[in-house]
Amino acid sequence: MACVSIKGVLAVIGGFLINLILGVLFSFGNIMPYIASYMREVAGIPVSYSDFASVNMVFVFTNGFVLAFAPLILIPFVGNKIVLYFSCLCFSVGPVLARFAMDKSLGLVILTYGFIQAIGNMALIPTYTIPMRWFPNHRGSIMGLVTAGYGLSTLALSPIQILIVNPDNVSPIKDDSSEDMFFRDPEVLARVPTLLITLSIVYAVVLFIACLFMFEPASESDEAIESSANKDQVDQRQSRETIGVKWNRIKETLIYFKSNILPCKAYYFILFTRFAVVICTISLTTYYKAFALTFIQSDFFITSYVGALSGVSSSMSSIIYGFVLDWVPYKFVVSFMMVILGIAIGTLYITTLLNEIWFVLWMHAIFLNMQGIFAVIPAKSNEIFGETYGGVVVGTTALSDIIVTGMIELFGSLLLTGLQINYLHYFLFVCIGPTIGLFCTLFLPATEEDQKRLNRMLCREEPTQSTMKLT
Repeated sequence: MACVSIKGVLAVIGGFLINLILGVLFSFGNIMPYIASYMREVAGIPVSYSDFASVNMVFVFTNGFVLAFAPLILIPFVGNKIVLYFSCLCFSVGPVLARFAMDKSLGLVILTYGFIQAIGNMALIPTYTIPMRWFPNHRGSIMGLVTAGYGLSTLALSPIQILIVNPDNVSPIKDDSSEDMFFRDPEVLARVPTLLITLSIVYAVVLFIACLFMFEPASESDEAIESSANKDQVDQRQSRETIGVKWNRIKETLIYFKSNILPCKAYYFILFTRFAVVICTISLTTYYKAFALTFIQSDFFITSYVGALSGVSSSMSSIIYGFVLDWVPYKFVVSFMMVILGIAIGTLYITTLLNEIWFVLWMHAIFLNMQGIFAVIPAKSNEIFGETYGGVVVGTTALSDIIVTGMIELFGSLLLTGLQINYLHYFLFVCIGPTIGLFCTLFLPATEEDQKRLNRMLCREEPTQSTMKLT
């Protein structure tokens, strides 16, 4: 029992570390100005921030496909461990390949830093399932701890990025043809290749350790095999499984997805809720720094008090909302989240009329309510569809990222290109996300677990049967 407990704790730590590294998505807005500036000033490639944002768009576009492909096909066939190691390898080599690609073309940067690195995000799926299998009675709290790493990524990585590439806090210079700010200092630009190589090394070391920690709880059949004294019988069983059983697992997963998940209304409400929040995450992580540089001169200030410290807010969001979900009905939790998020984003432009301190406070309010959904949705999916297929729900709902990618690319090009960069209209557009999320949350059917949470809140006796059924 003690051994199981230790492995369960290590699995939570491993999931946390994987999320910590893969959460680099949130620091994309921090590193984008440096790579874009290098390409303009050193490589002679005239890219704008809206052009370079396509790297992030491809990353998210690919992410949507691989997160669906992993639980539907790859994990049932090869298992969680192989998926973890392969994914982490792809994620680690992305930056070092981009170091050479940025001297050639934007297209190669998109291929390496966008597409190849995004394949590595398949490693997220095992972190959404394995830790909760060890602690099924605390799904929300466990997912809050695991996904807190995703938010803390900015706190861990943003200062490292700036320490390597811009330790003297050199300010960017306004471009003559637009209101965008780019770095032109030769020393800063010379450090950009070193930055990418260093990131690859850090990713590889941490992810390898995390993969070693990702122990899976044994099923009853596995325990029976391990207790067998006939090693040849075990080897033969594993060989047969490689040939036939794993193909059957794929078929079973696809059949369950078609027959049980797709007809369920709850699946679509979860899907569109995720879709709604991803609108906010992609938009703000891509453009927050470019927006801030239009009225805040210090890149060090933005990175330290927004880029890094917002990671604290994001991790707190995951832990708090995950813990609360174990005690409060889903509708209450997510409805509150969407209302606060919509108000904060819709009024963000006001900070240009105030000062940099107010911008920091606004961004913290956004991150404090934005990250929590990525702890809540895996826990809720596991609660509704079970531990075997919860990962399938989380992975396939990520397909909505593809639509979000197109929306952000389109509206970013329309609203944030030219001499007058109208961030006010852009942020009002982003408010579509929390509005959709609130609507989907209010109409999601309650589960038996939600009813139990409500009864505990109201100090009522719990009913013996659920009065609500998902269809």
